[in-house]
Order: sequence, then structure tokens, then C-alpha cells
Amino acid sequence: MAWQNKSGDPSKFVIHATAVSWRDKGVLIIGPSGSGKSSLALELMAFDADLIADDRVELKDHAEVLTLCAPQPIAGMIEARGFAVLAAQNVNHAKCELIVDLTEAAPGRLPDCVTTTFQGVECPYLRAKAMPSLASVILQFLKSGIATNES
Repeated sequence: MAWQNKSGDPSKFVIHATAVSWRDKGVLIIGPSGSGKSSLALELMAFDADLIADDRVELKDHAEVLTLCAPQPIAGMIEARGFAVLAAQNVNHAKCELIVDLTEAAPGRLPDCVTTTFQGVECPYLRAKAMPSLASVILQFLKSGIATNES
């Protein structure tokens, strides 16, 4: 995946995305405009996630940890397309535990777990366009991770 810095400042990496935190575990939701980033965030928020940021997310890497942060001008606000910009309880930052990409679908029924790297920090990466029960899948991943066949 290609990372594009929307801030114009090389020391502050801002991307067009949405991010939420569930029990201090951050989820970065990426995809084109209208792909459902805010809608997925609202659904996760209905399951007790907190908003980090909607529309723009600041990424910071420190000691092999990718942190998702809220740019101050938009902290505590999320778009409900077709309705309004809503106020939301938010947190300022969380460690990124999962990147959800709404651009393309997963290749096959049970693809291998994929990761992506941002400035040397590796993170699980889910291709999730049109994935059924996506919010539930994300929450179960955050709770328990990927199953293994090890005894």
C-alpha cells in the first residue's frame, strides 16, 4: 500500500483515514472517499470503541510502535454521511493494532494473514471491501487475534 502524507510537513505524517480505539487498541481505517470509513467507525463505536479521528489521522512511529493520533481541529467529530457531523467521545491516541483497507476485497475465503509496513513498523492488514460482519470481525481480532493450529 502507498502512504501519502496529506500534511505537507515531513515531520507530521497525516493521511486521509479514520481511526478508532477499542480498549486501547487502535484500528486505522483507510479507503477512498465514500468507501464507508466513517460508517464502519460509527458501527465500532456502537460496540464501545472510542473515536480517535475521522477524515484525517496523524501517524507517529516511535520505538517500533505505530501510534494513531487525532489532529486537534477535528478531534471529537465524525461525519454521518447524509445526516450531520456528530460529536463523539474521543481519545487522543492509541497504538495501531490493525489496518483495515476498504479499497479492495480479500483474495479468497481464508487468505494468509497479511501485514504492511509504515516507516519500519509492521502491522496486521485486512483487505475488507464488502466484507460481511466487518465490525464483528475487527472486534474479535482485537479480543483474541488470529487462531493458530498449535496445541
